[in-house]
Amino acid sequence: MALEHYDVIIIGQGLAGSLLAWRCHTRNKKVLIIDKGRGTNASGVAAGIINPVTGPRVVKQANADAYLLSAGNLYRNLESKFNTSLYCDRSFRRIFQTDEELDYWLRRCHDPDYDNFLKCQNHDSNESNSVNLFKDPMGSGMHANVMQLDTPKTLQMLKTYFQQQHAYIQESIDYEDVELLEVGVRIGAIEADHLVFCDGYAVINNPWFKHLPIKPAKGDILSFETNMNLGSQIQSFGRWFLPVDNHVFKFGANYEWHNYDETPSVMAKKQLIKEFSRALKSRFQREFPFQLKNHQSGIRACTGDRNALIGTHPEYRQLSLFNGFGTKGCLTIPRLSENFCSHLFENTPLDSENSINRLSR
Repeated sequence: MALEHYDVIIIGQGLAGSLLAWRCHTRNKKVLIIDKGRGTNASGVAAGIINPVTGPRVVKQANADAYLLSAGNLYRNLESKFNTSLYCDRSFRRIFQTDEELDYWLRRCHDPDYDNFLKCQNHDSNESNSVNLFKDPMGSGMHANVMQLDTPKTLQMLKTYFQQQHAYIQESIDYEDVELLEVGVRIGAIEADHLVFCDGYAVINNPWFKHLPIKPAKGDILSFETNMNLGSQIQSFGRWFLPVDNHVFKFGANYEWHNYDETPSVMAKKQLIKEFSRALKSRFQREFPFQLKNHQSGIRACTGDRNALIGTHPEYRQLSLFNGFGTKGCLTIPRLSENFCSHLFENTPLDSENSINRLSR
């Protein structure tokens, strides 16, 4: 039987695998996605919030402007190609939780590098049809250039497209199934020049890349329905409150480190509901009826330095990794997937902050 040959086989159809496959496809490369197609991946559960300034220290993502430009270009191109909406601006309010967080915010407000990302002058925390449900004794501040990607819709759209192109297989691949050739790889009746692992935290069991410092972090997200008008503003106080429409909102997400159970956690659900209730202003604690609609969880592939893990194996050049994006994937994957494609097919240098080579220095 004749072998089917591909330029690239991609293992995993989360956001990393989907966008990398799209980048390869638009370069006229013959690409195949292999995905187990069951359970939940972190991308499919993620809220899709793209905020370049995060954390209690109010830190801006390095090269934030370049990442935002690349993300906007790619997501708008996908919207145009598929004649749909995927990507939108969101109003985002940060509610300060500690003196330290407020101090960092005020410092950033005097830093010109943050001018495009924080609204420090004459901001209105009630902008964009917001309903300020939460206690804010220390005040709040408004972020700028916050976007949201509809990640479940994006993943399903690209899955359907690659299925129509006969470039998607739903199957679990054992590492023992991968035969390394002198040039390329073989898996059953298919061969490829390159095999790229985009399968998230599963890299911990990958015999070629398991030495890399992936830190799996499970996160739970709750969806609620209410009869109140919620407005449209995202509000954050360590957790985030995300209105989906006027009467449905999501709340999350927690971090459980080194938990590999993809089943939604009953303990996490109880804790998130308790945190949400306690954060509400007193009058809303009495008057805000909400009913749990859905509980999802996913396991993020995080790293200690919060940068991704991308690159080729030092000995087996046909094997590569495109992984470790953590909670920043919607922002960083568009730019890094273009960089990685150029590296794979044109041997251009990888982004040094995200290359796996940084770990051997």
